[in-house]
Amino acid sequence: MDTLLKADLFFFVTTIVVAVWGVLLTIIFLYVISIIRAVKRMVERAHEELDSIAADFSDMRHTVKEGVETTTRYARNAFTGISMGRIATFLINTVAESRAQKKRRTRKRSTDDGDEE
Repeated sequence: MDTLLKADLFFFVTTIVVAVWGVLLTIIFLYVISIIRAVKRMVERAHEELDSIAADFSDMRHTVKEGVETTTRYARNAFTGISMGRIATFLINTVAESRAQKKRRTRKRSTDDGDEE
């Protein structure tokens, strides 16, 4: 009878240990599942934020391209809008005015020199 009692005690203890291990493993798996879900949510949020950042960069790149195109268009219009005739007229008038001033200075010096004699 002693061996039957030992066998019953062994099976009883083994059953309790298996049940405790089962509960512990269930708790661990629940925590692991909870952690995996949290990581999944963080990854989904990161994907959403990255998509948002990519859209922002796309908008910014589009805005910069528009600004460059507009600036280029204004610069091109500014240089092509001024006709070569206007530039030539400006240069001719500037040179003529410079020569006229030089002549006036020369005449003034010669009249000042002539008065002293």
